[in-house]
Amino acid sequence: MRYRNFGALLLAVPLSAAGILASGKSETASASPAPMPAYFEGADGMGALLAGGQGSVEVEAHLSFSLSEFPLSPMEVTAEAFREYGGKFTAEYTFHNPADAPQELNLVLPLGTLPDYFPCEELDRTTLGYSVKQDGRDAEVRLRHSMTLRQAGGRKFDAEEGLRRLYGRSQEFYTDDLPVTAYTYRVEATPSDAESDDFEYVNFSLSFGASAKRTRVLSCDRCGYGVKDGRAKLTYGFDCREESVKYFTVYVLGEDIEEPETHVFRYENNAAVALISSSVTAEPRETASFADFALSFRGEQSAVSDEDWKNAFIDGVEDMKYSGSCYSDFSPSDLEIPGALMQWYEYSVTVPANGSTVNTVTAPIYPTVDGTHSQDLYLYRFLLSPAQVWDKFGRLTVDIDTPFYISDSSLNFSPREGGGYTLTRESLPLGELTFTLTEQERLSSDKNLTNYDNGGNSALVTAIVIMCIVVAGAASVAVVIAVQSRKRKKRREEEEMRLLQTRPQEGKIDLPDDKDQ
Repeated sequence: MRYRNFGALLLAVPLSAAGILASGKSETASASPAPMPAYFEGADGMGALLAGGQGSVEVEAHLSFSLSEFPLSPMEVTAEAFREYGGKFTAEYTFHNPADAPQELNLVLPLGTLPDYFPCEELDRTTLGYSVKQDGRDAEVRLRHSMTLRQAGGRKFDAEEGLRRLYGRSQEFYTDDLPVTAYTYRVEATPSDAESDDFEYVNFSLSFGASAKRTRVLSCDRCGYGVKDGRAKLTYGFDCREESVKYFTVYVLGEDIEEPETHVFRYENNAAVALISSSVTAEPRETASFADFALSFRGEQSAVSDEDWKNAFIDGVEDMKYSGSCYSDFSPSDLEIPGALMQWYEYSVTVPANGSTVNTVTAPIYPTVDGTHSQDLYLYRFLLSPAQVWDKFGRLTVDIDTPFYISDSSLNFSPREGGGYTLTRESLPLGELTFTLTEQERLSSDKNLTNYDNGGNSALVTAIVIMCIVVAGAASVAVVIAVQSRKRKKRREEEEMRLLQTRPQEGKIDLPDDKDQ
């Protein structure tokens, strides 16, 4: 026990010292605490993506970033200020056609996701400064939509997956004439005098058998899902004090389900108890084709085409489908939520025989704002990897026009006279283009900081060093304890053996040896 106390004492002394050192600087500033550091995700920048028709065309690219201002903080930004934000990039693509016949390229410009700091109200991204030109003239574009990718971080974009969603999944299951059957139930629940007066929620369950491969089941009401006795089970809850009658609808896409079983019950002492005074009435079933069913949820004023809406509907169902099951926790009304659908500009470029053409796209770019350092960092990310699909990609030139300072870039930029940065590569580099801008030039010792300011760094580093000593000390104490414990155990075993040898054993009489007499 004394070793354990000694170890606790050894731990306590340096930890106290570390606390004093780490808080030494903040003691005088306690009356005016510093604001909490902020970190807001931005949105990746990306240029034109090749959707088809490459042929023998060669491409060169010139990227120009115009970054004379930083975005406003989320506490200050309004919809109007967000629209007027001037940070943008221009991607100029020069297409060369060495063939004797003209070549047509099918291209798309994703309008992308929005950053954390965009205002809460819905914004039409086509008003945020996107443009497409061919040889200096406005190109004819078609507005397209797809289901937004549900990825961690929310702002990352996968070009391959985005194109797949834009041009649709395999239609082997979701054909336009796929049958859809609507099951609607009227549930009435009124507690009787014989039942408990204090219960509030009533549960309605629906159980059925189905094929996980040939069937999809949707419910417009949120419910619990599970499997019991080899049958799918949907369970709904509602407050019968507010509504004694509720309607529930389940949509079955594809092969029909087995005849559902219904139950109305409540929980009493953690056990399900059938509700005596309840009734369930099945309404007449309704059928429709998948195309009509999906489009019935689209608003009358929607700008989304039939094909894009159906593709987004399919992605929504598949994204929310439980693994290995037929049930999908997808509500078609989710497609009307702001940001659920991503916008694209789709267009074509014709490259003349033995000639060239220039395609120019312009779009805003939103940095990630990192306010956890001694000065705010603005991290820009532009996707270069989608351009790897080009068989022949030539020179890449990148110019950054900015009064700010660049650091932590994935490529080696050279400062230009009069401000800004530039680089030229004779081929497309691997990876993405990332760089950080700051209002003031960062010291080399400041560039690798991650989550704390340089100003309070010395005390924190000292505390960290002491913590390392603490860990080493604790390890030494543990070794001492282990060694001492083993010694005590060995002595105890030796003592027990000695006593055993002098103790009479059953069936034997201890007599002295002859030589001892």
